[in-house]
Amino acid sequence: MADGYYVLVETTTPTGFEPCEKSVIRLPLTLADGSGHNRDLHVYPKNTVDTIPVSKNINGTPKVLAVGNQIKFDIVADFRNDKADPDHVASVHDLRNDTTPPPVYGKAYVIDSIQSYFKYISVDSVKLLDGAGAVISTLTLTTDYTIDATGLNAAGNGPLKVTLTNAGIDKAIAADAASYVVTITTEYLGATAGIGSATTPVIKNVVSSAVVKAGSNDDGDWPEDEAFVPTTMIALDKTDNNGVAVAGAKFRLAKVANPTSASDYVQTPGGTIIELTTDASGNISFYNLPYNETTGTTYYLQEVATKPGWQLKTMTIAVTLQPKSASVNAHLLDGNGDWIEGAVVTATATVKNYPNGTPDPEEPTFALPLTGGAGVMFFTALGTLVMVLAAVAYLKKRSLCK
Repeated sequence: MADGYYVLVETTTPTGFEPCEKSVIRLPLTLADGSGHNRDLHVYPKNTVDTIPVSKNINGTPKVLAVGNQIKFDIVADFRNDKADPDHVASVHDLRNDTTPPPVYGKAYVIDSIQSYFKYISVDSVKLLDGAGAVISTLTLTTDYTIDATGLNAAGNGPLKVTLTNAGIDKAIAADAASYVVTITTEYLGATAGIGSATTPVIKNVVSSAVVKAGSNDDGDWPEDEAFVPTTMIALDKTDNNGVAVAGAKFRLAKVANPTSASDYVQTPGGTIIELTTDASGNISFYNLPYNETTGTTYYLQEVATKPGWQLKTMTIAVTLQPKSASVNAHLLDGNGDWIEGAVVTATATVKNYPNGTPDPEEPTFALPLTGGAGVMFFTALGTLVMVLAAVAYLKKRSLCK
């Protein structure tokens, strides 16, 4: 072959594998010691197994993590598998064999492994999707699919299985569906807001799926996917005006800048306002807070008690959990822009106390506003004149009394 650059392209790919990436080859190659050139090259391209796409994602925003709130998950599974022939499923049409009556059916199901910090609530819907992921139709419970919740424990977590019936497979074949999506609702059972640590158990949910060819004795393969939900933390560092840690100060976390009722504060599931006390290092942390990953979420720290002889903060301190887009540089997202396992969205604040009698530069000072209106100047002048006349009258009266 002539000297130059060549592109190696795979033209035929074995069933059940993904095609090799294109390779650029240069002829000749310089020997490692630089003594000459090598024209006898050996190339070893490798194929990877064509895995079945099955994905699990959070349905909608915001991502709410407070105990008792509900989180929806969308589970999308393709109608194909990566088995070699004769068990390979290339499309939904391989799930029914009409060669001899009655038809022989394969299988299509998903198993959602609901973790201990979630409680199963319901399967909201099962829908057929086309190749672009658009909804074709909605299937009917019992007729088109079944729900097996017998694997769930008393707390509502464990394996949950959703299986398409023969009628559901018929509808998928008639629609030439590429995949189906199962939407489930769970309740978050994680640590109570305000309690926990930076090592809060990873919040994730694992799902697997299987498709079995009609007439096959194989039980399919089990591709898995995980959906990760970030935990949240607001950390406070409490010091005096010299930077020394202050222990024993008490704080609440409000959802508005000027809280006026109990509902304005972060509460326990029982409705009690969470009030945390700084430790010997002057630290407290609020965990597992409701969070909007699109816009970010702002909370307000409110001091309700401090050590004797020191001024209490009268104004709240705003602390913001930044949106997901700001987490790229914090290494909380993977290459696809999804939350990584164990992601903790964190915001911190430092609050200083000043001793009684020492002005707190962070607190507002009282002053009458000057609006700039002409009326203000008129009444100011009139008031001054009245005071002057009163003083003149007083002095004149004293003079007469003498």
